[in-house]
Formats: sequence, structure tokens, C-alpha cells
Amino acid sequence: MEPTSNSTLLERVQEKINIDVDTLDTEFIQSLPIIPNDQTSNPAWLFVQLQDSGTKDLVHQLIQQDIELQRRVAFCKRNLPFIKGRVMIQATTSDPYNIQEILESARLLAKEFQRAGIPKERYCIKIMATGPGVIAAKILGQPEEDDIPILGTGVFTVAQAVACFQARCLFISPYYNSIEEWQNLREQGNSVILPTPNDVALKHPFSNRLAQMVKAYKDLYQKTGQRPPLIKNAGFASYHEVIASAEIGCHSATISTALLTEMLKPSIRRISLPDNLPTKLANMRKPYETSVSIPSSRLQGLLNADPLQRSSAKYKACDTDKDYLACGGDVLDKMIEGDVEGKKRLDQALELFRFADQASLQLVQDLADEMARFSSNL
Repeated sequence: MEPTSNSTLLERVQEKINIDVDTLDTEFIQSLPIIPNDQTSNPAWLFVQLQDSGTKDLVHQLIQQDIELQRRVAFCKRNLPFIKGRVMIQATTSDPYNIQEILESARLLAKEFQRAGIPKERYCIKIMATGPGVIAAKILGQPEEDDIPILGTGVFTVAQAVACFQARCLFISPYYNSIEEWQNLREQGNSVILPTPNDVALKHPFSNRLAQMVKAYKDLYQKTGQRPPLIKNAGFASYHEVIASAEIGCHSATISTALLTEMLKPSIRRISLPDNLPTKLANMRKPYETSVSIPSSRLQGLLNADPLQRSSAKYKACDTDKDYLACGGDVLDKMIEGDVEGKKRLDQALELFRFADQASLQLVQDLADEMARFSSNL
């Protein structure tokens, strides 16, 4: 699809897939030539914002109030005027296998959103898709209970995606690339681009799992009539992966500031989009209908193999009839445990978020101590 205007690549890609911003940076969001759909955050991005000199006054104000949850919600709230949809905030990652701790964290966040005057239609709480995490998601999302909108994040296996369907999550968030790949990239001094194959949709090793999640949701929709979660793919290393996500059948692409900046460069303005990209799923009332051609016809081979499978056993499709929420989520956790690559990627994400959570708390404590010393010297 040849470009017919002087629009940036970002503006043209937005016509095929919803663009979400993976940052809490208000000034950056305002600078974009598009209005992003949603804004997400995680402990790592919160840590970045706490260190930003531009948020110094807000951080000092919130330190004086001494409420950690207010810090999280306040950073998100200030971005609501500059996006179309929801701000997304992550529940605790300190113990992602403790149902009660997850429930308490999510409920406190929901109360803080309510206190801040933010309706449920404008926020979503992210929960790591462990067995207990998905059980908590199901409890929290029930209309007769908390009725909190939930996104299952850290989805690296098809079983996790099916479990999030069973828990009635609103969204899921897989990561195209692992945390390890991102860390290696930073060590090489490149903040945007990983080496990518010529045809990402066909050749990226995670494309198979992503396509299989889409197919599982289409099958489940036909079987049950229940609305599956919408897929917000994340963890991108290049704009090729964003475009591939649209072809595979994702609803949204959650993109970092570095990659969004790359997609605005004049040097890639004339890049063509594939002719076989489907109609934008976000514009469809029922994107998982049989008639919707996702994944695209040329990608059907992705459904029959898994390059990330470590065992020598023949590939076997995920059983969408299995109750992954059974035994308090143990069924799902055992499936993840048996998937070497999926488990490794999930553990890496959990380790990063735990580290960022602790680093944020320490940074805030250091700032509070500094303010206390300053006040005592007045």
C-alpha cells in the first residue's frame, strides 16, 4: 500500500491498528500528531517518571500526602485529556501468586480512581497472568462483585490467553519480544531497533503464538458467543512488528516513546504498508466473527507450529476446552511451568517489575528524607 499523502508512518499505521502509548510522559503524548487511544504504564515507567525533572513538583506534592497509590493514579490522570480511551495501571507485582494481595491491590487502585473522579470507562487495571492472577481477574471483573475492568498482562503462552478469556478480561497484553532481548538491546546502545526478519509476520518466532491466540479467540467466540479479550500487543522492537501485529489480528499496539519517535521520522515516511492488512479491528463491533480474515490467509501456517517450543515433541495446539482456572489457577501455572520459553519470559517480566517497584519506593523515600532535612533546616 503506497503512501498517498505526506502523513507520517505513525499516522498511516494508526488507520490499521489502534495506537496506545507506553509512557507516562505527558509532554511527549501531547507532542504526537495523533491522539493515542489508550495510555499504559507499569512499574518501570513509573520509576522513569519519578526521576523526570518535569514531574518534580507533582512528586513532591504526592510525597507530602504519603500515599503511594495516589502517585500512580496522579501520573495517569494528567494524561486523560490527551488520549481517547483508558489509562492503564498495574496492580502489585510483589507477589503475583498471592490472590488476596492482588485483590487488595486492585481494589485499592479502583477506589483511588473513584476518589480522583475517573470513571471505569476511562481506566483499566493490569494483572500479571499467573494462575492466581487470572483467578483474581475473574473475581474483580464480575459485574455483581467489583466490576473492575481488567487487562491480563505478561501473556506469553496461548494457555494464558485462554485463561484470560475464561476470567472475562477486557484485554490481554502479550509481548512480541522478551525482557532479555530488550536488556541485550540496551547494552548494545540501541534503544529502538532489534534485528528483524524481512517478513516479521511470518518469521518472527513469537508470531506463531500471537496468531494462535487470535485463532483461539475466534474459536471460543464461535463456541460460546462470549466476547473474548481484545489483544493489545506490546514489547515492540521495530515498526515492522507493529505492522505485523495488525496483519495477525491484534486490536492495539502499545508502543514506547523511542519507537513512536522513530515512526515520525521523515526518512521512513514513504514506507509502504502491506496490501493484505485487514480492516482495522477497533472499528468492528464483532472482530472475532468467522468472516473476519484474521490471521490473514497467508499466515495460516503459523497455526501449525511453535518455534519457541523447546521440547522435541510434535506441536500440539492449545486445548481451549480445558479449565485453566481450576484448582485456584494451578492448572494454568502447571501449563506455564511446562513451557520453558513462556515461563522464562514471564519470570523475566516479573523480575523487572519487582525491581522497578522497589526502586520507585526507595527513590520516593530518599526524596521524602531530603525534604524532611530541608524543612528541619529552615
